[in-house]
Amino acid sequence: MLRTKCRYGVSPLLLLWLVAGANFARAQAYNVLYSFDCQAGDGNGPVGGLVADPAGNLYGTTEIGGGHDGGIAFEVTPGGAETILHSFAGSPSDGQNPQGTLLRSADGVLYGTTYTGGLYGFGTVFKIDSDSDETTLYNFTGGSDGSSPYAGVVEDQAGNLYGTTIYGGLFGAGVAFELSANGKESVLHNFGEDGQDGVYPYGQLLRDERGDLYGTAKFGGPYGVGIAFEIFASGGEKLLRQFAGGPTDGAEPETGLVLGNAGNLYGTTVQGGTGDYFDTVFELTPEGTETILFNFDGLDGGEPYGSIVRDTSGAIYGTGYGAVLEITTRGTVSTRYYF
Repeated sequence: MLRTKCRYGVSPLLLLWLVAGANFARAQAYNVLYSFDCQAGDGNGPVGGLVADPAGNLYGTTEIGGGHDGGIAFEVTPGGAETILHSFAGSPSDGQNPQGTLLRSADGVLYGTTYTGGLYGFGTVFKIDSDSDETTLYNFTGGSDGSSPYAGVVEDQAGNLYGTTIYGGLFGAGVAFELSANGKESVLHNFGEDGQDGVYPYGQLLRDERGDLYGTAKFGGPYGVGIAFEIFASGGEKLLRQFAGGPTDGAEPETGLVLGNAGNLYGTTVQGGTGDYFDTVFELTPEGTETILFNFDGLDGGEPYGSIVRDTSGAIYGTGYGAVLEITTRGTVSTRYYF
């Protein structure tokens, strides 16, 4: 659901977590680094996470606001100064409403997706170079190539990009795609072919050193409450987990997966489990064996819609309904901050 302009007034950007690849200390101070104010032409509604450059500058997007109310891409310095890199216009030559986390390549180019807009109105893949010039790399048609990319993209060594859309494809339930460096899109998987497969992959893909892709789909599977999957570099999909919901399993994973030191995968669900808020943090082995590490109970948060990150010790950080949490692989939970 897209939000109306300035519905939330001023939105804070917290220098606290969601910086991809960050190395976290055990104690984190809470600091409002920047507050968005779309009434002054700024962005509003930062849905995706943040990425950092070596100097500590942070990059992200907002889904609305900006000069055309189609969202912005921004940079915020360690001192809290914001620069609007691009205001999305939603015209045939530009996308609008970016939802996912940006990818920052080694040469400083930013890559991302927009949920709507572009030539056909079904979203785009874009890049923003070091001079803040934005280029649309691909316009989704809403047909067999996919529609409405919600998450960001990941990259391989050759500059090819990989991502998902939550709609479109052969079965209308989304696709996993590859976009080559010269702008050619290839569909790697069509979701929803049968009752075993997932539908609507909201979360960002994870790519391992072999080139295999991992992710989640929020719905579908035999119980209708989502799956975790692997797409092989050689082609074909493997169902790692078909979530069952109820008190013994999670349901409706909306974020992507993160990779542990031993090759295990970690993620969250926004339903299922035993807690009062029916949300979980889970671990998956490469064979698909699941362990529920944590059930939210409301006092320690709930509804973990935001992405999770890991530090070098293996601890998992994320947010849940008004709290910032640290969760060890043994399931020990520390609440780092209550909002």
